[in-house]
Amino acid sequence: TEILTFYSNFHSYRFIKDLMVIRMHHGLSAETLASINADFCDILKSGEFTCCAAHPEEANETHLLGMPRLSFRAKRGKAGRIRQLIDRINAAAPGVMPCQEKATEQG
Repeated sequence: TEILTFYSNFHSYRFIKDLMVIRMHHGLSAETLASINADFCDILKSGEFTCCAAHPEEANETHLLGMPRLSFRAKRGKAGRIRQLIDRINAAAPGVMPCQEKATEQG
């Protein structure tokens, strides 16, 4: 059960320089993104949690390019809080992330 829940929305993560990028099966609503920014600001080295498209460094992972992403600069030594963040991501209802809305409007 733990494994099934762990991957219910969370797919994977990677670091691109000092940026942690979490790939998800579905996006998060603007409200969920705002609550994550408020509730998990203690794990930010700087900046805030933002949605983003695939980075050029991920170009070789073509099967992952269309996935919604949450990116942030994480403090070191916060693995437990990052796990709690993943749990929040998994518990969130599917939504359209603000960056997805912009892409839809422009497309």
